Order: sequence, then C-alpha cells, then structure tokens
Amino acid sequence: PMMPAQQPVVPQQPMMPVPGQHSMTPTQHHQPNLPLPAQQPFQPQQVQPQPHQPIQPIQPIQPIRPPVHPIPPLPPQPPLPPMFPIPPLPPMLPDLPLEAWPATDETKREQ
Repeated sequence: PMMPAQQPVVPQQPMMPVPGQHSMTPTQHHQPNLPLPAQQPFQPQQVQPQPHQPIQPIQPIQPIRPPVHPIPPLPPQPPLPPMFPIPPLPPMLPDLPLEAWPATDETKREQ
C-alpha cells in the first residue's frame, strides 16, 4: 500500500509545476518581447530603489521640509503692513500741487 500511495503523490507534485510552466510558455510565445524585457528591468529596478529609497528620498525630504517651515513663519507679513499705508501715494499727491504751487507763486509774484 505504501508504494501505490507514493506513486499518486509523486505525479501530483510535478503536475503542479507543469501547468505553471505551460501557462508561461504561451505567454512568452505570444509576447516574447514584452515578458522578457519586463522581467529583466523589473529585477534591477526593484533592487536599486529599495536601497536608494530609504537613504536618498529620506534625506532630501528631511532637509526640504525644515526650510519650508521656517519660510512661512509670517516673515512676509512685515512688508505687507507698509504697503497698506501706501506711503508713496501721499508724496505723489503733493507732487501734483507742488508743480502748480510754483506756477501760482510766479503769477502772483508777477502780478
């Protein structure tokens, strides 16, 4: 009974890998260029991003975050207040009357 029990178990094991290979063969035959280049670049890409991701992306993200926080602490607010009063507007207004002042002064003096 041992022999017959082993016999059916042995064919079951190889049967599993056989269907997997069979399904792979038709895919490769149908798209030999797609699966071949996709598998090759996939492996090197996964290996490179794994070791680089934890070191490169983490480092640049940390230094970029600190500078962004100190920038919006409200330093651009000081320049905004001076704009509100609009100090250049007052001097502009007197500029116009200043020109007329000398004209009236000259006419008054002449008169």
